[in-house]
Amino acid sequence: MITLTDATKATSRSVDWFGYSVPARVLVVAYKDSTAIYTYDAPPSAYREMLAAPSKGVFANRLDERYTYRRITSAEVQGAP
Repeated sequence: MITLTDATKATSRSVDWFGYSVPARVLVVAYKDSTAIYTYDAPPSAYREMLAAPSKGVFANRLDERYTYRRITSAEVQGAP
């Protein structure tokens, strides 16, 4: 189970919400289809960059180029908005 320290509801066609866990250094992106990705060793700046991104979906699609990740279900995350 991942516990988020910050989470934000997204205004996006594909991204439902995203959040960050400071202790775990994990960025989680939950999609509207109830799937999610869990990025490993993401710095806090990744969450801030996603907050500022004009397109949350485009930003999320590029995370696999920057970080190691795995697909999870939204149910595996605690603290979602």
